[in-house]
Amino acid sequence: MELARNKANLAALFLMTAMLFVLAEAPAANAHDPAWTIISYAYVVPAPNPVGLGQRVAIVMWVDTPLPGALVTNDIRRHDYKLTITKPDGNTEVHEWDVVWDTTSFQYFSYVPDQVGEYTLLFEYPGQKYTWAGEYNGDTFTPASATATFTVLENPLPEPTLSYPLPTEYWVRPIEGQNSYWYTISSNWLGSPYIRSGESSTGGAGYARFQPDGTAPNSPHIMWTRPIQDGGVVGGSNVGRDGNTFYMGGSYNTRFSNAIVMYGRLYYELPYGNSGGGGGWICVDLRTGEEIWYNAEMGATASLPDPAFGYYYCYDDGNQHGILPNGLLFASNFQTAYDPATGKPTGTNITGVPSGTSVVGPKGEIIRYVLKNVGTPSNPSYRLLQWNSSYINFQTAGQIGAANWYPGTIDASQDRFYDWNISLSGLGPGTWSAWREASLDNIILLIQGNLGTHVGVYGGAISNEGANVTAVSLKPESRGQILWTKHYPVAPNNITREITAWDPELGVFVMEDKETMAHYGYSLSDGSLLWTNTDYVHPYDTLRSVSLAAYGKLYVAGFGGILYCYDMSNGKLLWTYGNGGEGNSTFSGLETPWGHYPIFVDVIADGKVYVGTTEHSPDSPYYKGAKYRCINATTGEEIWTILGWGSGMYVGSCDVVADGFFVFLNCYDMQAFFIFQVNK
Repeated sequence: MELARNKANLAALFLMTAMLFVLAEAPAANAHDPAWTIISYAYVVPAPNPVGLGQRVAIVMWVDTPLPGALVTNDIRRHDYKLTITKPDGNTEVHEWDVVWDTTSFQYFSYVPDQVGEYTLLFEYPGQKYTWAGEYNGDTFTPASATATFTVLENPLPEPTLSYPLPTEYWVRPIEGQNSYWYTISSNWLGSPYIRSGESSTGGAGYARFQPDGTAPNSPHIMWTRPIQDGGVVGGSNVGRDGNTFYMGGSYNTRFSNAIVMYGRLYYELPYGNSGGGGGWICVDLRTGEEIWYNAEMGATASLPDPAFGYYYCYDDGNQHGILPNGLLFASNFQTAYDPATGKPTGTNITGVPSGTSVVGPKGEIIRYVLKNVGTPSNPSYRLLQWNSSYINFQTAGQIGAANWYPGTIDASQDRFYDWNISLSGLGPGTWSAWREASLDNIILLIQGNLGTHVGVYGGAISNEGANVTAVSLKPESRGQILWTKHYPVAPNNITREITAWDPELGVFVMEDKETMAHYGYSLSDGSLLWTNTDYVHPYDTLRSVSLAAYGKLYVAGFGGILYCYDMSNGKLLWTYGNGGEGNSTFSGLETPWGHYPIFVDVIADGKVYVGTTEHSPDSPYYKGAKYRCINATTGEEIWTILGWGSGMYVGSCDVVADGFFVFLNCYDMQAFFIFQVNK
């Protein structure tokens, strides 16, 4: 890690230095007559000096300025650098570089001394004739050399500071730039695909979401509340029924859906009348609830569509490194982009973005795997393509850096937006589609046919054909290779069966039966059946439940009011929550017609499962005593609870976890957000 840090620092130092050099314009057509002899100046620098025995020394060599016309896109380079290292005992080491590929003429070398005393460095450049076309063709760069010494001590130098201690109490943004390890406790909520969602054979797709980063609260400490609309009991008489409440939005006019958190700022849409949206977007400080900006037109007019996801991209080129500020708030499918700090449109609009299965790249870019039939339905010819959002900021070789951050309107259907385009020649005939998840540079599942659909289920028809599932490699060394294809017979007895979860690290994917809530685990290596779990599940869960895979486990909960945790490696039921005694009970007695308060997986984060209670279209007034619950994801132990009625269709499409806060809309009163701070 020390070496990587030093190399990164040196690279930054010398790239900045290189900016001071006067680079030649494109070479002219005619060379000098007579040819020039250009004096060279050599330099060699070891650092640190002194250094401890066995610690790395960064040795940097260069010859004054870059060769005229040297660019990343050509081969105009200095040649034949030679470094001689003389040790304290007089022995020598020689290292040579035929070509110095860095356009600045810098050559970097990492060296670990094994003797105490003084080392001598001799850097030699033999000179060279400029052999490339243009103004300098035939000119000679003279030889040059340089020497330096460094001292090796018996005792090592202190190790570099990688970060400072994590906070032990309340903290705020900005996170000072030297606190590198604070990334482990901080997080954003950018939306899909950064936040993975669950699925269910009962129609619960998109509910329950997984936050892979940061911490989540261990106690129900309320930081602040903020109204979103009039809520709670209306009061008085002649309001339809005694104690009637304001409409909370139900499943089709959902409030607080698709909230986003970036840099400690919470973004959400306000309702307009009966509608869940249309009232403009507001940005508030996550820690205080203070309004930062409000845009009444955002989401209310066609020209300013709703933000759908946040976007942070790490941009690296020769002149800049890091996340492009201030990130972007993108509308659906990369439409209009807004500045998160102000809410103002940036003028950026990306068109021609293909549909596909989205994953997150290593620098924050969004990767989409696109399955395309370039043949005909009767004679298909499938290709798999990888679309990459990073090319938004790499328009041409001459257009780099911040100037491309707000690039205007760009057609992203161009070939340059695709990393690769390969034939799936081994894919069988028929119509294929990609499953909703993929594993970056690893594997994707393609499906043809139907695993089983009950007549009348969401307009479905009985299928007798079953389904073919094909696993395709996304690994660079075997990309496009068909790993296996397996036919799965249709589920018996009109059962509705779907693939609902997977864990690529464990190598398992799971099918679920709606009518029985049975689960089946299959191998991602060959498609074979690994395990079956037909343990009793409450019948109410067949009406609606949500499933989400995390930490090698499958979490399932629904109208039955019980949270089930399965081991995805073998299908065994590890624990349940809700059907035990005090501290493990959702029993509602006479408060509800369900017997247990319905609970749905809301957010899984930081080793905890947050579940909430709601219904599809709850009557008013709501039954009493509904709670949000925080459960240990490993043991099933209840950590904390707090009164609250969840928003939306099965809560998991609305609530967020970011920067150690859990944010939800309490539909008991509709006038407040409850925000919980992690308790250290």
